[in-house]
Amino acid sequence: FRAPNAQESLLIGDVGDWYNAPNKGLGPERADTFELMTRFDAWRLYGSAAGYLTLVSDIIKRVPSTWQGQTEIDGNLVVENANGGDARLFGAEATLGARLGCGLSLEGALTWTRGDELLDAAAQAADAEGRGSIPLSKIPPLFGRATLRWSGAISASTTAFAETYLLWATKQDRLSDGDKRDVRIPEGGTPGWVTWNLRGGVSFHDHLRVTLTIENLTDTAYKYHVSGFAMPGTNALLALDLSI
Repeated sequence: FRAPNAQESLLIGDVGDWYNAPNKGLGPERADTFELMTRFDAWRLYGSAAGYLTLVSDIIKRVPSTWQGQTEIDGNLVVENANGGDARLFGAEATLGARLGCGLSLEGALTWTRGDELLDAAAQAADAEGRGSIPLSKIPPLFGRATLRWSGAISASTTAFAETYLLWATKQDRLSDGDKRDVRIPEGGTPGWVTWNLRGGVSFHDHLRVTLTIENLTDTAYKYHVSGFAMPGTNALLALDLSI
C-alpha cells in the first residue's frame, strides 16, 4: 500500500486551475503487482525484458468538494483528494546491447507504460462516451536511451571511458480530464523530444575519478511530462569523486 503524503492530505489553497481543500480522512492506496522478467547474455549480445501488471484499489484522486461552504473560490473549482475507484497499470521495459570489440559497446533501452482508471456502472453510464475506463493521470510516454560507449585501460592503474548517448520521449497526448486542466501540461499534451549528450571520465588507482558531461548539445527546448520546469539547454557538469 501507499499511504498519502502530507501534501495530498493537508494542502490548502489555490494551486493553479483549482482550489485544494484538505482531507484529513484520506486513506492509503493498495496495489498488487505481477511481474515477469528475463535476461540473456550470448556471444556479443546481452539484454533484458520485463513486463508487469499492477492492480490498484482505493486510488487517490481529485474530486469536487467545498471549503467553508463554497464550491468555487476566485473562479476556481474547490477539490480535495479522496479515495475511490480502481485502476490498472501495465507496461514493459527492455534493453538490448552488443559488445562490438576494442572496448566499444552499443546499447538501447525503452520503457512503455499505460494506465487506466476503471469506471463502475454508474460512472460508465454517466460518461458521455460510455467508456469502461478512462486514462489514468500522469502516465509517462514511451521513452528510452541509446548509448555508444568506449571503455578501456590507459595504464596499469588508470582506466577511462567515453560515451555519446541520445535520450528521447514520444509525445504524451493520452491525458486524463485532470491532466487536461493541469497547467504543467501544454494543450494537446507534452511534446516529444530528443537530446544528444556526451560523457567521459578517467579513474586513477580506483580512488579518484574525474567525469565531464555535456548535455543537450543541440540546445533542444524540452520538458518531462507533468514537470513544471523546462529542462536546461546545452550545459556542462564536471564531477570529482574521491574514495578513501
